[in-house]
Amino acid sequence: MSQNMLVFEKEERNRFPWGPQRWRYQLLQVLQSRSLRNATGNIFISRYAKDYISDRLPELQGIPSRIIPLGASTKFSRGPERQYTVREKIDNGICFRLTYVSIVNYYKHQWNVIEAVARLREEGYPVQLQLVGPVVKGLRDRISAIVEDYDSFVEYSGVVPYQMIEEVYHNTDIFIFASSCENMPNVLVEAMSAGLPIASSHYGPMPEILRDGGRYFDPLQISEIADAVKFLLDNPSERSTLAQRAHEYAQQYTWQDCAVQTLTFLSEMLKDGTKSTISK
Repeated sequence: MSQNMLVFEKEERNRFPWGPQRWRYQLLQVLQSRSLRNATGNIFISRYAKDYISDRLPELQGIPSRIIPLGASTKFSRGPERQYTVREKIDNGICFRLTYVSIVNYYKHQWNVIEAVARLREEGYPVQLQLVGPVVKGLRDRISAIVEDYDSFVEYSGVVPYQMIEEVYHNTDIFIFASSCENMPNVLVEAMSAGLPIASSHYGPMPEILRDGGRYFDPLQISEIADAVKFLLDNPSERSTLAQRAHEYAQQYTWQDCAVQTLTFLSEMLKDGTKSTISK
């Protein structure tokens, strides 16, 4: 089962400084490639991951495989709320709350999101940004410095206990997801389930999961991030439509389906393996 695309996407793992973490991913590429080649069957959690890895390991074409997406807890599920206009927010002295839930890491690009939100504020948009998630060791000073520079509108909440994370989603107006490397973005599905308008990276499997339920951008381009969020801010009706679509798409990602499909596939592989052994 493949769950981490950093193992296979060289360009993405090269965002890490040269050192133990990068070496670890290089070693894992060798080990996981060997495991996938020697497997009776392989599970991928997105079409993107299957196609990407299979293109680089053509030997996998002859091995049975199944795409089985992960699920999201039903506790996040909530229908889209009423979408306010920018003028309504300004008149009531309230900011749009933008939220990005994810580990602060080299391929997550939180610093680009902060700069994009800063540009929106310069244009007069009433927005504030909440970052939620732990920070990898090498980025602690960098993220602390940029959050301090923009502390008037950026809140870094650190790690929020899982049992409380739905409160973060339910207090969000627009969700931002700026990762450039994912296998199957579970956080994105949680935000979809919560009925949120979403501005998302167009990298990896994000368009596969979110489909036409969000506004896309290149996470390496600050201007594109700002434009995607600005579109959502300026178009409350479109915001509502996208949130409703995303919420509906999220319903197909359940842990029950994931469990049933996984057990079914394992059972099929066990039967095939038994038949092969008997025939020999």
